Amino acid sequence: MSDKDLNFDKIWGANGNINYDFTDDNYLTGWDFIGNVPPARGMFNRLQHDTDRKQKYLNDHLKALSIKQYTVNDAKMPTGNTGLPDTLFSGIGNRIKNITGENDWKAAPAATLRELKKNLAALEVKNYTVNDANAPTGNTALVDVLLSGIGNRLKNITGESDWKTAPSATIRALKNALDALPNQQYTLDDTKAPATNTATLLTLISNLANEVKQNKGTSDWKTAPATNLATLATLASNLASGADVTWSGNKFTNAKLGITGLMEQNGYICFGKNFGGLILQWGNTTGNAGNARNTTTFPITFSSACFMVTVTQNVNSTGDQHKNASRVMMINKTDFIWGTNSGTSYWFAVGY
Repeated sequence: MSDKDLNFDKIWGANGNINYDFTDDNYLTGWDFIGNVPPARGMFNRLQHDTDRKQKYLNDHLKALSIKQYTVNDAKMPTGNTGLPDTLFSGIGNRIKNITGENDWKAAPAATLRELKKNLAALEVKNYTVNDANAPTGNTALVDVLLSGIGNRLKNITGESDWKTAPSATIRALKNALDALPNQQYTLDDTKAPATNTATLLTLISNLANEVKQNKGTSDWKTAPATNLATLATLASNLASGADVTWSGNKFTNAKLGITGLMEQNGYICFGKNFGGLILQWGNTTGNAGNARNTTTFPITFSSACFMVTVTQNVNSTGDQHKNASRVMMINKTDFIWGTNSGTSYWFAVGY
């Protein structure tokens, strides 16, 4: 019997009486389950009948597989090494499409791997010329144009005359030097007055320290100034405008300068500590004429002493004016004693 004569549709005993059933234990034990007794004909019929059915089942499925159609979906990327045929076919198609760079896995590639390998081998031995005088003009160009642009940038970065010349210093060396600068110790000499606009960093900083010391009027550039320019500018502006002066009636106060005063017929000005505590007082007083001792109290008491008091007699515009005179007899911090030929006199006192 040849292969073409095989008919899996014919089942042994299909038209006979197959009335014997093997148990699972019989089937697994084999003919040993009947001992030394020869098997009955019905047993042989059942065994061959079941064998033909199994072979027909396998043959039917193999025939179905041999004519089954599969669809390749090259949009699906492979996700593993195990899968149904259509899944594996789709993954293979996706890889082929990605390798070729075409829109479809069935499209022929623009070039074969052998052709590309041959062209790559030719490029590996091709010589290019770098012209570092050509500055780069874009990100896309031929190899020699890009190489020339890179050479131009290298030359400009190193500052050398040719892109092939080694730089005078590496980026690493310069970075290390810059990193060390914050911890670099310098000693300033604030006795060095500036003499030029160009010098070493230490010299210029020392010159600046000298200018700081001179402008502050201190013995050392590190010493804090008594005040600052902004404060002085504000003070000068306020002095010019009187903005720092406050008034209470005829009494005024400049708290920043420590000056107070009373602008009346009998008044005073206390110039404060900035002027050594100088106090000026004035007034108009009336006393008994002749040899009488008149006492006039100052508007305020001098803190330490009264240096002098002058008294000027108030005379009429007529009469023998040269005979009128006033005189000071005694000066205290709180008052002075004086005499006059006439009743009314003006006085002026200086102290502190």
